[in-house]
Amino acid sequence: MDEILRQALFGIAVPLPIAAVLAWGGCLLVRKKRHDQAGVLFAFAAAVPMPIAFVLVNGQPTDSWERLVWLSLAGVVTALVLLSRRAGLWKTGLGAVVLAGVVTAVLWRAVKPEESWVVRLTPGLGAGTLFFGLSVLAGRMPGSVLGLCLWAAAVATGLGVVLMGQMSMGAAVAPVGAAVLVLAVASRGSERGGVFGPGVLAAASAPLAAAPAMAWMWMKVTGSSYGLWLVMLAPFSVFAGAIYLLPSLRTVKAPVRVVIALACVLLVGLGTVGGMLALDTHAQTDDGMNDLPDFMQYPNE
Repeated sequence: MDEILRQALFGIAVPLPIAAVLAWGGCLLVRKKRHDQAGVLFAFAAAVPMPIAFVLVNGQPTDSWERLVWLSLAGVVTALVLLSRRAGLWKTGLGAVVLAGVVTAVLWRAVKPEESWVVRLTPGLGAGTLFFGLSVLAGRMPGSVLGLCLWAAAVATGLGVVLMGQMSMGAAVAPVGAAVLVLAVASRGSERGGVFGPGVLAAASAPLAAAPAMAWMWMKVTGSSYGLWLVMLAPFSVFAGAIYLLPSLRTVKAPVRVVIALACVLLVGLGTVGGMLALDTHAQTDDGMNDLPDFMQYPNE
């Protein structure tokens, strides 16, 4: 099977129905006023598809791949333990700090060889910061709009990861995009936040922030012409969707506002990817694949 089709099948087509079933179950529980249980199912809708897709795409995962598989579940557990559906700002901040710590701990063996502490801590700090920012937006934006913006940021992030030569790691991003798209549909008709509670946001933030950071670190083996800061703009492009909240747009029809928000997210996200391509150079070694560590190689058939 063509590799791109294989990635699309296992990374997108399979996660969609998994997320849809879990989201549908959560919606049924909401109708029965069982909001806490619904929040758990919504969180699983964001978290469960990624490990399944990751294993299907990559075959038997290595130790390093397994660490990435645990990112989503680690985010969900962190959020569900610390945060309630109506968490205050201080509690959200505490959750962001703990999520950053959990992600850092999960990936520590992979990032430890880096000389710079800033680089070592970027995946975890990125996940925590993304989670906190998304939580703030969820308190101000309709869930469907936030979900669509998060999906657009996932598209740009996944594309950036693939263009960094880490197609297998696309399975750490594509399922997140598929899941948040389903959850955006599930939030249709809701006002602020919708189904995007702390569990969902933590589950999405961990892989979206960590995958491009890790891909960049591993890509350095063959050379890189741009910094980690550029790579991290792709997942953070979701915040461009905050243009939806501008007072000057409140008189604009809702569908047009959504299109404007999505266009801004895609402009920042895809512009980031374009900047990566513009600054990119070929590997500095004659045969870079021979120098890659084992966890960057595709599994043997």
